Amino acid sequence: MVRHESKNSYHIYKIMTRRNIEQYTKFEHALFYAEDCIKKNKKIVMGVVSVYGNALQYASPELQNDRDVVRKAIMQNGMALLYASKDLQDDEDIVNLAIDNKTAAIQYASERLRKNFEIATKVVSKNGMWLGKLSPEFMDNETIVRLAVQTYGKALRFVATRFRENEEICLKALENSEDVFRNISETLTKDPDFIRKAIERNGMVLKFLNATYRQDRELVMKAVQTKGMAICFASDNLKNDREIVIAAITQNGEAMRCIPSRFKDDRDFVMQAVRNYGLALAFVSGRFQEDREVVSTAIQQNVSSLQFASEKSRMDEFIIDLAFEIDPEICLKYVPDSFRENKWFMLKAVRKKGALIEYASDEIAEDKDVVMAAIENDPSILHSNALSEMVQLWVLQKHGHLYKYANERLQKNPSIIRSALRSKDVECYKIRKLSIGTE
Repeated sequence: MVRHESKNSYHIYKIMTRRNIEQYTKFEHALFYAEDCIKKNKKIVMGVVSVYGNALQYASPELQNDRDVVRKAIMQNGMALLYASKDLQDDEDIVNLAIDNKTAAIQYASERLRKNFEIATKVVSKNGMWLGKLSPEFMDNETIVRLAVQTYGKALRFVATRFRENEEICLKALENSEDVFRNISETLTKDPDFIRKAIERNGMVLKFLNATYRQDRELVMKAVQTKGMAICFASDNLKNDREIVIAAITQNGEAMRCIPSRFKDDRDFVMQAVRNYGLALAFVSGRFQEDREVVSTAIQQNVSSLQFASEKSRMDEFIIDLAFEIDPEICLKYVPDSFRENKWFMLKAVRKKGALIEYASDEIAEDKDVVMAAIENDPSILHSNALSEMVQLWVLQKHGHLYKYANERLQKNPSIIRSALRSKDVECYKIRKLSIGTE
């Protein structure tokens, strides 16, 4: 008898533990409102921090010093290391696990471990921006510095002066960020040979150079070939150089923002631009935004360029059909409302992807033919917000076999349960439990 009661007690304990975990994982800070006995319960806290690692901050001090609990928390969110005990912040295994999850967790490691060479190497190999959170001695360590600037060029601002005079390290940093040019020693930044090497690595360095360099055709050409947007910093004379402009937009179509207006009204140039970068359609002359050939070329390169076509072009069935075939969803984002109000167009859309019914007008979203075509393609839309509740109710009352796709509240609706029970396809054994008292 005692054994039987013991089994029942254990079963009740398991159920209560599971319910507590469910209760305290409803939102991130739920454990804050728990009683102390809950915050001291290892199983409950482990269940909570496995969902919300930062909930470790609400655990009892004993559990913040428990390796099992802290491991669970930092595996979910490495930044939870902040709430671990001082002892565990000084534990090499725990800290390594935390930075494997989130490199930024290094800032919460003990001072001793922030001096650890292996840990420092791992951190800067993942993201050099955290070099500044390591022990200052690493700012003067060549191995660490080289690794840091490879992953985060701006790490150069943290390093010892001697590295800011090192050409190889500075060039590597510039590959990641032109902004570090300001952190490089004047010895290098005033050296024409270094400037040319820098431009070859990152053309955007041009923005930090004086007028002499900005009007150097050879240098500017190299700059736009590596970074098209460097044309924004070229001299006015070179911004009008057709070869340089073409090189710039070939490397990055966004360079269209910075080129003179005369190019934006040049048909041959515009065609070349949208062929390389469809979104360049946003910057061309208005007459080309309604030119069928220009617009269709842009759409073929990037269907999202439809948004920059003129209203006339977005009413052109040829243009819309082209965009639709490439990507129906993006097409529906940018078509005029008249297409979303067109039953036959929306039928074609939902037959390709049921969820596209969300783009339909209110009237079309309740059209029985469109709704059923969408559900036939993707029954799961019954569980989403794509359909109004009134439409969901109608569908489920007429088509009981779709019961399993209904949301939890509608699954308890008596009329829907009866409809489901009349269906031969439904998993009736699940429904009968719900249907007690509904007939």
